[in-house]
Amino acid sequence: MAPHWTALPDAWCLNFANNGRIDGGHPNALGAQAIAERLYAAIRPAILIRSNTSIAVFGDSILATAYLPANQRIDALLKTFSQRELTALRPHAWQFYE
Repeated sequence: MAPHWTALPDAWCLNFANNGRIDGGHPNALGAQAIAERLYAAIRPAILIRSNTSIAVFGDSILATAYLPANQRIDALLKTFSQRELTALRPHAWQFYE
């Protein structure tokens, strides 16, 4: 996660160059995507084995990806990844409920 601590616009954290705020700790959309991809890789086997697996994300404001719109947060990205993969595997077998 080396790009996290840079002050460049493509950093994975909110900074003045990419968000107009001096933060340096909370992930931006790129950082949330990177974290979600790594988390999903770790939990993917459980999701594929059990179709009724639930995902709960607990943590602080960094894991909750504070300051991002709901659809760019880690929990939403994990849900999107799992829905996309499960639907591709069994297109007519899955229904997702909010």
